[in-house]
Amino acid sequence: MTVAAPAGAVLEHLRDFGTSTAWDPAVRSATRLGSGPIMPGTMWRAESSILGVTTQLTYRLEVADGDRLVFAGRSEGATVTQIFTVRAVEGGTELTCHADVEVHGLAKLATPVLRLELAKLGDETATRLTAVLNRLVHQAFS
Repeated sequence: MTVAAPAGAVLEHLRDFGTSTAWDPAVRSATRLGSGPIMPGTMWRAESSILGVTTQLTYRLEVADGDRLVFAGRSEGATVTQIFTVRAVEGGTELTCHADVEVHGLAKLATPVLRLELAKLGDETATRLTAVLNRLVHQAFS
């Protein structure tokens, strides 16, 4: 996806996983654990709901290296890896998002249905994230 906000603003916004409540329809809350600068090792406790099932995940910022952010989320039933990569382009930023969800235990039984739901959530997330990031440009000039 391409957004109007500059790459630095996009990375700064996404670096704080607490902002995910504004653009990820599955995330109900995301609370930072600890204080200080956000850097690799910073963690958040997130509550997500998919297909009516609510779960608590602990997310950790694993990588923040120039143009890429990697978050790893873990719960009893799943491991989630989210990767964001930005590239400055004329008029804004090209953002690539990739999420990998691995389910464990009994949750594996729902994998076929879960895959369909995650595809829908991915589309909705892209729409919301584009809108949120495009607002960063307007906030910068307000």
